[in-house]
Amino acid sequence: DFNGVTTFLQAIVEAITGPIGVSISALAVIAVGFSFMTGRMDWTFAVSIIMGIAIVFGGASFVQGLAAR
Repeated sequence: DFNGVTTFLQAIVEAITGPIGVSISALAVIAVGFSFMTGRMDWTFAVSIIMGIAIVFGGASFVQGLAAR
């Protein structure tokens, strides 16, 4: 029986996609804005931040769509 493991993994997903993930994403966007403001903008950094946020928040929905019965 894997109920404990399932509960643990669901808690991790909820933590990452919940308020904690939103706060971390906001800090990442602030870092991109700060680097743009100071003239040290690296477009690779900015694109990787945006792609990372999209993957984190879209990943759970994507996998649920694949696993739909």
